[in-house]
Amino acid sequence: MNIQPTIITPELALGRKASDDSVLLKALSEMGAQMEAALDADREAARKPPTEHRDHSWASSLGHPCKRHMVYERLNGLDRQAPSVDSLWRFLEGNESETRVKGYLARAGWELTQSQRWYNWEHYHITGRIDGMAQVKGRLPEPFASVRDIPAEIKSVNPLFWDKLKTIDDVKNCRQWWIRKYPSQLNAYLLMEGAPGGFLILCSFGKRPRIIPMLVDYDLGEHDLLMVESVNAHVAANTYPEPMPFDSSVCGMCEWSHLCQPLQATNFQAIDLSDMPELELYLDLKKWNEQYETVKARLIGTGDKPGRYHGMNAVIQDIIVSSRSQERTNYNIPKEIKAPYAEKKTITITSIERLGED
Repeated sequence: MNIQPTIITPELALGRKASDDSVLLKALSEMGAQMEAALDADREAARKPPTEHRDHSWASSLGHPCKRHMVYERLNGLDRQAPSVDSLWRFLEGNESETRVKGYLARAGWELTQSQRWYNWEHYHITGRIDGMAQVKGRLPEPFASVRDIPAEIKSVNPLFWDKLKTIDDVKNCRQWWIRKYPSQLNAYLLMEGAPGGFLILCSFGKRPRIIPMLVDYDLGEHDLLMVESVNAHVAANTYPEPMPFDSSVCGMCEWSHLCQPLQATNFQAIDLSDMPELELYLDLKKWNEQYETVKARLIGTGDKPGRYHGMNAVIQDIIVSSRSQERTNYNIPKEIKAPYAEKKTITITSIERLGED
């Protein structure tokens, strides 16, 4: 007996017409958008209102490249611009990463104690909370054998920067200013604790936490404390320092940009909102996808052909386009001479980044 198999099509299996798929997809898309809106609303509900702290600077603010920003923090706390909902999600991820890393260390036998312990340096009006203390008694050589525990700070970083941050000097010299601040915060805790060293613990998506040792840095401490003393003087006099030269990566992320005149006077170019999908695509591909170079050539350009945003400085929502000039030296060896000679050339470097990503 020859039985012909029945071909089960999606329409037969679900009892629907192929034309119904578009209706279903639209309904699911609307439901997904409602779910995302509910998630954002939940984040917004957890938003903390701005607060005043005129009497102290946060240890986490040490190392900030703008003194005026640090004074605004003290004098204009209630005027701080609210972070975007995207920033709120990044803050949440950072807090949850810290909790996960502490759990990993505890299970591995290296529990961090005294989590969120307050430090107050009254003389310099600095305060902050340590992520934890690493217990090292009996593990350090002389003359440090009596040290019981040392400060540890946990920071999450963008996978894009991960491979470049292997030593404390890498962190101190990082191009991203918000990453360069991390050693200043830890160093303040080392100075307040009187500890000879500590740990900067970096974490990133899909990576084992990186434990970076740091010795107390008195030169860095002197630099940061001189800045704080100047900030304290301005706060006492209720005055503001002169603005720093405009830097799109600093000013574009400032919560007091609406108060600071240089940002208002900066000649930003406008970006049409219709460009947002392609900018978002670029930032996603920049992290993971091999198609990144194709989109980069279109937006930033190649050595032979500038892209759409080459040489531009602009901000659209939470995406910043920044350009800077850099002088490079090319060494060539012409056939007619034996010794190499240097040829200087000024080039324009353009980058596209999301504000606040580390």
